[in-house]
Amino acid sequence: MTLFARLLLVVSVLGLGCGSVTARTDGAATGGTSGTDAGRAGTDGAGTGGVGTGGSATGGTGGSATGGSGAGGSATGGTGTGGIGGAAGAAACHVELLTNGSFEAGNVGWTASPTDRRLIYLFGEVDPTVVPPKESDYVAWLGYSVVSQTVTLSQTIHIPAGTTSITVSGSVYIQTDEDRTPYDFGYVETTTSSQTDPEMSWSNSNAADVWVPFSVTRPQNGLAGQTATFRMRVVMDDAFNTSFFFDNLSFIANLCP
Repeated sequence: MTLFARLLLVVSVLGLGCGSVTARTDGAATGGTSGTDAGRAGTDGAGTGGVGTGGSATGGTGGSATGGSGAGGSATGGTGTGGIGGAAGAAACHVELLTNGSFEAGNVGWTASPTDRRLIYLFGEVDPTVVPPKESDYVAWLGYSVVSQTVTLSQTIHIPAGTTSITVSGSVYIQTDEDRTPYDFGYVETTTSSQTDPEMSWSNSNAADVWVPFSVTRPQNGLAGQTATFRMRVVMDDAFNTSFFFDNLSFIANLCP
């Protein structure tokens, strides 16, 4: 082979090599046409190559978008995306529906009936002769000196259509001047235009010197997809006083099986 022919052959080989690198780099930008091409792209060029490896090795858009240089960056990107997706899915299984269930924002979210008396109080404003142990700065206080009347503290909630069950929880403290015969009654319940779903109930006979936590999980009972009213309802007789204190209420819609 003449010297001129050998020079032509070397130039041709070099040209093919450059074209090969360019093809691998382009492949890396789109996720690579194969695991081999993407891997080579990662070797030839860190930035573009790493993205190629992420797309090809993990087959995920998340890997391509977040992967750094080389295979390690790609793997981290894929894992990160999966983790975020899992967390979002888990969070969507349990949805809190109450606004200001702790009452720490005062009357925000709640409606009292009748309207001639406050039902949410700063702890220090409660009559010291009936005040419960402190659980938080604000509490709901129903009953006490109310005579032959029903009082409610309520708010409107929208129960998701996919709800399979509900969990209602909170704390109650009952103080009474009655004896242990049930005369005054307190309820936590959810109502719609066609039904009332009772979650918890008490009377003056349940009076105690401590806050009592409560929690109940039950089937959605036709509440799914409904606009409903969640409420505390106290029915008082015409004799001695009973105070029903509530705090830290929660209404969870459970959407996962």
